[in-house]
Amino acid sequence: SERAALQGTPESLYLLAATLVREKVVALDELYAHLSPPDDVAADRRAASVATRMDAVRRIGVVNLLARSSDAKGTAPDAATVASAPPEDPSDQKLGLLRGLLAAGDVDSAAAMIERMSNLGLDPAEDPTVRAALCASLADAVHDHHARGAPAGCAVATRGRGDERGRSEPAEDGERLPDEAFRRLFLLGPYVCHDVALHARVVRCVGRHLAWARAVGDADATRVGERAVGEALLPA
Repeated sequence: SERAALQGTPESLYLLAATLVREKVVALDELYAHLSPPDDVAADRRAASVATRMDAVRRIGVVNLLARSSDAKGTAPDAATVASAPPEDPSDQKLGLLRGLLAAGDVDSAAAMIERMSNLGLDPAEDPTVRAALCASLADAVHDHHARGAPAGCAVATRGRGDERGRSEPAEDGERLPDEAFRRLFLLGPYVCHDVALHARVVRCVGRHLAWARAVGDADATRVGERAVGEALLPA
C-alpha cells in the first residue's frame, strides 16, 4: 500500500517478490500494477527532479556580486551536488522490485521493467544499486570474449587463452560479441562510465566485434556495434 511504501519496504521483500516472478509463480505485470507510485506520479516526480537539477546546473559557477559574506554561510545545498545526485526515494516500490529482480538474476524481467520505466521518461540506471547490478551483469556477459581479445601477456589473456597463446596478441580479425552482451550494455547505457575498468573492456570487445563484422560484411552486426558506440560508449 502507499502508506507502507512511505515507511520503506524491506529489500528482502523485494527479493522475495522477484524470486516469485523469476520462478513464474507471479506474473510481473500483475505485480507491477500494485506497486507505488503510479506511473503518472513517477513521471511527474522525474520531470520535477530534472527541472531542479537543470536549474542547479545553470547556477554552477555563478557569482552574486550583491551577496554579503554572511550569505555564504547559509544552509542551501551546493549546486554541483544537487545537479549530480538524483534524489533517493525509499517509497519507490517499482525501483525496489527492479533491484530485487537484478539481485535474483532475472535479467529478462529486469529488462522488461527498465524498458517500461524508460518509456515513461524515467532513468532507473541512475539508482546506484541498479547501476552496480547492471555493471556486474554486463561484466559477466563480456568476460569470455574479453579474455580471448585481451592484450598479450596480461593476466586476463593468460587465464582466458592459456599461458602460451596468452603471450601472443589476439587475432586481428576480431570476433562477434554475443547479442546478450549488447542487450545488457543497452540496459546500462552511458552509465557504464561509472566502472572505468568495465568501460575499457567493453570498448575493446565492441572494437573487436566491429572488426569482425566489417571483415565478413555483416551489415546488421555492424549497425549493432555502431549503435553501442553511439548510445553507450561515446556518451560515457
